[in-house]
Amino acid sequence: MNENLNQYINSEKKLKIRIEKLLSTLHLSKFSGTVNVINGDDRFNIIVTEGKSYCERSLLQISTLPSGTLFILKTELPEGFKVNLKEYDSLDFIFRIVENIERSIIVAMIKPVATEHFSIRPEASSMTFLHDELESFIGQKRIEIFSSFKKHYRTIFFLLLTRFASVVRSTDEERANIQEMLSRSNMFDEKATEEETVEEVIEQSEDQKLVSFLDINEKFKDVYHLFGLSFDFDEKALHNTYLKIVQKIHPDALRGVNVVNRDRAEKFFRVVSENYEMLRNPEERADIEKLMKRYGPIKSRTDLTRMKEYDEAIFKGTALLRLGNFEGAAEIFGMIYDQTKNPDALEKKILAIWKKSPRWNDFEKTIKYPPIKEDILKLTMIKDPDIEILFILAEIYEFLKMIPDCMKVLTIITKIQPDNFRAKGMKKRLMYYQSLEKQGKK
Repeated sequence: MNENLNQYINSEKKLKIRIEKLLSTLHLSKFSGTVNVINGDDRFNIIVTEGKSYCERSLLQISTLPSGTLFILKTELPEGFKVNLKEYDSLDFIFRIVENIERSIIVAMIKPVATEHFSIRPEASSMTFLHDELESFIGQKRIEIFSSFKKHYRTIFFLLLTRFASVVRSTDEERANIQEMLSRSNMFDEKATEEETVEEVIEQSEDQKLVSFLDINEKFKDVYHLFGLSFDFDEKALHNTYLKIVQKIHPDALRGVNVVNRDRAEKFFRVVSENYEMLRNPEERADIEKLMKRYGPIKSRTDLTRMKEYDEAIFKGTALLRLGNFEGAAEIFGMIYDQTKNPDALEKKILAIWKKSPRWNDFEKTIKYPPIKEDILKLTMIKDPDIEILFILAEIYEFLKMIPDCMKVLTIITKIQPDNFRAKGMKKRLMYYQSLEKQGKK
């Protein structure tokens, strides 16, 4: 635990710190507990535990907390918080806050090292929500901060904040060249506007401004992310963000822009307008929230329609399962996984097809067990499987006489559930047969 932070834990001392810095410090310190947020008369909790963050407030509200906000840290976890509060991946939670904080905060951190380089830890690749932002840095060991700041300033800030990146000193020659470019730019001019500094390190044409804006905003992860909102967003915030975007890309604002860029902007305008109307519709918004929690991001009405179809397919698959049509259910769940890559669908497919296994003879098992094994191994790459799934894998390994692999799976089960008698029994049986084999060889 961070020594400076330790004095505030369970002490009732009030900590004054920027919210994104606090959450990053808590994540790095592997803190588990409750953060009491005190913003004047407004009080609420953020729960941090096991790499997850839970909160009742929107990301927009959290990211705009004033500098005078105070925090009290407690290691206790309130009952039922996983049911009552929205769940976020902690690092994704921090990044989404960073996406909404004032640029001046970022400038204050980056400015002292603007003439240096930075390197990104390989572990950063595990953050799937950063895939698009990190794509341009792939293969680079030393990245110039100045030249990357224009498009990636929030990403750089986040990576340094969470220590997924570290500053690397420039050579004297590099530093001199960068300093010369800095002197001719307004990148760190605190009086400059967001548009002037983020999108325009140097004076740009209308086409360049538009392209810069589209490059940044077209890469939205879902309909909420497009407008910088969470599920319980404020409709006024939605409207204001929509107007801000439309001012940049409305056809009436595209005079003097070349045909290619204008067509691109008009296409994005249609996307923004469609998503805006969806979020304004209470019924569609409810469907989007429900389906995104089940199957992943929705970026358009087409996605929404497809997810509804998947949801209906899940219902049909579950009905077939109850009727004993295990192969039919497995086929439907497999189709859903192939098209959505949703791990729950793959898990349902495995469990459905396994329902048939007691009826298989050894010849059938020899044919059907390997594909199930491959599906389970695929599942373990994207999700921590249930104990039931692990037992299926152990049984398959035992049948295929892959005893060392079977023992590894059983060891994993007993680490999760030390008193699992089934796993202990399987291990003892396997060890017994192994000893008999050794004696026979002697």
